[in-house]
Amino acid sequence: MRRLATDDNSDARRLNLNDLLTRYLPPMRRFLRQQFKLNQDQADEWVQGFITSKVLQTEFLGRADPEQGKFRALLSQALSNYAIDQIRRMKARNANLPQPLAAHEALERFGTTDGDPAKVFDRHWGEHAIAEALQLTKERLYATKRGPAWEVFSRRLVERDGRPTDYQTLAAEFAFKTPSQAAIALNSAKRIFRRKLSDVLIEFGAAGRDISTAIAELKNIFQN
Repeated sequence: MRRLATDDNSDARRLNLNDLLTRYLPPMRRFLRQQFKLNQDQADEWVQGFITSKVLQTEFLGRADPEQGKFRALLSQALSNYAIDQIRRMKARNANLPQPLAAHEALERFGTTDGDPAKVFDRHWGEHAIAEALQLTKERLYATKRGPAWEVFSRRLVERDGRPTDYQTLAAEFAFKTPSQAAIALNSAKRIFRRKLSDVLIEFGAAGRDISTAIAELKNIFQN
């Protein structure tokens, strides 16, 4: 993000912002669908309208400065303000509002702690980033003929419901010679997941030296 705020070349700044916004499209759409009860088409329309009217035609990029808060917080606040403005415009035109969420409910929701757009958006973004890193991990392990390592990783850390499956059971199910081999496979998968998660976070604007901070922020999102 620091690169966006300090680059003096306006074309480079616009290109960097466009790339970053493209990465944020899925959590932006999900944020609008869940918070404002929009369908997919409505969410797509509002996201495009937001980018066109509030990002590309305003000083949004100039405000995307680390000293003025994280890019994600700025984006979520601007997007939620845009959505509320859209609802007000629809109400003023006596149009049908997204159901079952009425305009006053939307406005009241964002006045509460649970409805803090930055916190809500952070969670949508975090879930998207982790899901993408998991998919990349799975693809990598299967591409390198280590599918059983993914299955152990998935059963121990992703799909677990209550207590994780023991290594002896996993070794028998996925043809490892010993439970220790299943444990080694898990550690290998965890290393790949950490690399893929770092790659995803870099694409979301984290600089290489800030990866540890970005991961700590990600953990904090799901602890609160």
